Order: sequence, then C-alpha cells, then structure tokens
Amino acid sequence: TTVQAVDLLIAGIGREETRLRAKALDGPGSERIHFLGNLRREDCYSLLKGALFAVLPSRTEGHPIVAIEALVAGTPLIGSRIAGIASVVQEGRTGLLFSQGNATELALLIEKLCSQPSALHELTASVRETGSARYDITRSLNLHLAAFTGQP
Repeated sequence: TTVQAVDLLIAGIGREETRLRAKALDGPGSERIHFLGNLRREDCYSLLKGALFAVLPSRTEGHPIVAIEALVAGTPLIGSRIAGIASVVQEGRTGLLFSQGNATELALLIEKLCSQPSALHELTASVRETGSARYDITRSLNLHLAAFTGQP
C-alpha cells in the first residue's frame, strides 16, 4: 500500500544510507522521500515538532535520545520493540511498537497513522499530555541533582 500526500523525511547518516537511497529511488513515491543528512540539534527538534510522528527502527538502543526528544516535542513515536525504546514508549499512549526488523509490521503502523486521522489525533493528544511532562528537562535536572546531593 502507498500512503498518499505524506513525505518521508530521513534525518542523519549511517552505513545503510547508500542502500536506502538506491532503494528509495527505485520505489514508488520516490519524489516524496527526502534524505536530510546530519542536522543541527535545533533543526532536529524543529523537524520533530512539525512531524506527524517519528520513526525509530533501531536494532539496538541504550538510552534513545531521539525517542525522548520526539516525546518532549509532543510527537508520537513508532519504534522497534527493543529494550531502550520500549522503556521510553508507552505503547498506545505515546507511540506504537513493532517487532525489530519487521518491515511489514512497521509499514502497517505507518499506514494506520497516515490513514486514520482520529487514531493519530488521539495518540498525539496523549503524547502532549503525558510524554512531554515525563521528560521535562527541569524535572529531570531536579531529579538528578537530588540523587547526587542526597536530597529527597
């Protein structure tokens, strides 16, 4: 299935970039796929803030900063069901998870959010209500300071 009227923006670089670019050029909708390369931190946040949702199809993640940044930006996340991402995403509340490496499952979740505006709206509202508060920088800083100073 092809999702209509949605652009795919790919930020960052990596060892899979050349293969992904070639595959994107050969597939349907290639004019809607944009490789942005490395972005400045503030540009990443702006991109996340303006996105319908973010996708993090990682094979491994320890502490997934991009996932946290998406939630702070109020943007739902579709991510691999792996330890790091699953510890950040509250499935059905702040995002959706798919089995690592399962491109079909990922495609179905993307299609769901693109074709069911009510599902996307509910997820986005939930992220903005819970996700950004959970990772508020001031709250996080205070928790860290309390831990280091022994203060409750």
